[in-house]
Amino acid sequence: MLIDLKATILSYKEKPIQTTDTNDQGVPEERDLIIKDVFVTALNTIADNEVLTVEIKNKIFQLSTKMYKEDTVDLTVDDAAFIKTRVGKIYNALVYGRICEILDKS
Repeated sequence: MLIDLKATILSYKEKPIQTTDTNDQGVPEERDLIIKDVFVTALNTIADNEVLTVEIKNKIFQLSTKMYKEDTVDLTVDDAAFIKTRVGKIYNALVYGRICEILDKS
């Protein structure tokens, strides 16, 4: 399934969710939260008391690297399920629900 990593994550009011990033000059700036942000953060954040096997760490590395090469990523059904599980451990219900909508639609 092809996923546009630059697509924005919407709030309950269907407006882009804002996030804060630091620009090259070290100044915080608001911008839209995009799918790539959510995927990479969820993949690379370890939940409390979570222990990752070497195999899972490798899978996370491979998926994260893939997401930094292109603006569109081709995910297998297994990859999508893995990402949904990771997002569910790290993010709130709104972001998790939006990611499920996107992945289930694809």
